[in-house]
Order: sequence, then structure tokens, then C-alpha cells
Amino acid sequence: MEAEADVRREVRLPGCKSLSARALILAASASGESRLLGLSDSEDTTLLRRALETLGVRMEEEAAAALRVHGFDGPPRAERVEVDVGAAGASFRFLLPWLAAGHTDVVVRGRPRLFERPQEPLYAFLRGLGARVTLFEDALGPGVRVVGRGLPSGDWRPPVEGTSQYLSGLLLAAGFAGEVRLLLDRPAPSRGYLGLTLEALEAFRGPGAVLQLPGSFFVRPGVPRGREYRVPGDPSGATFFLTAL
Repeated sequence: MEAEADVRREVRLPGCKSLSARALILAASASGESRLLGLSDSEDTTLLRRALETLGVRMEEEAAAALRVHGFDGPPRAERVEVDVGAAGASFRFLLPWLAAGHTDVVVRGRPRLFERPQEPLYAFLRGLGARVTLFEDALGPGVRVVGRGLPSGDWRPPVEGTSQYLSGLLLAAGFAGEVRLLLDRPAPSRGYLGLTLEALEAFRGPGAVLQLPGSFFVRPGVPRGREYRVPGDPSGATFFLTAL
């Protein structure tokens, strides 16, 4: 009987979309330059990159699928700017706290179904911290205007119902103005995605910058540091190719 051929295939995993979003926000906030490798090529990631560039973050494509990001050295500074995140709920929920933490007057747009999803807990929380968050609809469709003048230090009680993305976005934006304790009234859902946020924060801010404690998170003051960061591959994104072999 003829022996079966030893067939080998190499599949390059696409970059993790969730970590790509977190890395882009942190690199945009960082002191100095970051070099990001293996970013996701998804529509969500592409639109977030364009949004950050519109906000003034300088990015340069390099060889070997690398992206050089020149950080703000803190939260954003952008006035009378409009960005579009499409249908990306994570990008939307990460951008709003980040914009509120800076000196901004920015309109964030997206597809109509993005605004049909539960966003009000985040709007209300940011308003409680002093940001102006205004939902509106005009001839171009729905949008939200964020006027940020910095987020305070101290104790925060973030919304955690329904999604961990509220908490992740606030963790990415906390600490610019001083120490922050995020006190949780209940366990956050989707702990795996929250773990990705902590992984990215440790990479850009160092061990101990964000401490997970029973029922709370403690964020030390400071800004991310520019660095080289390789986004790990996402096995779920290669399912089609693996089943085709």
C-alpha cells in the first residue's frame, strides 16, 4: 500500500483584533515611539488607526508589517475633529474615556447599530467624572460629541453590567491625572477580555502600574512608555484556513 504523503502547511495567524485595539490606544498615549508588529488587518483595526491619525497621532508604515506610532506622551489633544469607528463596539468604548481624559472636543460616529447597543452606562459615568458627552443625530446619522478636560484621580465606581469593555476603556484612560481606584460593585463579565487589557497595560506601563485587588483595580499615575510590541496571533481568525487543509 502506498504510504501517505507527509503534507505540511504553514498558516500565519492573523493578529489578535482585541489586543490590536488596546495596543494602538496605549501606543498613542505613550512617551516616545512604539513599534507595533502583527497588528490585525480587520476593518475594526483599520478604522481605529484612521481615527487615531485624524486625532493627530503620527503613524508610519514600515517593512515587515510594522507600524511606528509617535505617542502623545499622555492623553489626546484634539479640537473640532470628527472620527468614525464603523461598527466596532470595543473601539468606541475605548475611545470615549480616552477622549474624556484629554483636552478634546471630538465627534465620534459609527454605524447606526453601534448606537443601538447599550452605551448609556458609559455616557453617564463619564458625565459624572466631568466630561460633556452628548448623543445626537443629524443628516449624516448618529454620533456622540465628547468634550474632555481631563479625568480626576480618586475612587471611581465604573459600570460593569453587560460588558467588560467599559472597564477596559477606563483602565486604559486612568492614571493620567493621579492615582485611581476602580471599585467594582459586582464581578466584571468576560474576564478573558479584561485579562487582555491587563496584559497590554503591563507591556506598555510595566509590572505594578495596574494592580488587580479583591473587588477593585488600583492604577498608579503615569503614562505608557513607547516600546516594540508584537501582537500575538488569534487562532480563531485562522479557522477557515485550518479546516480547508
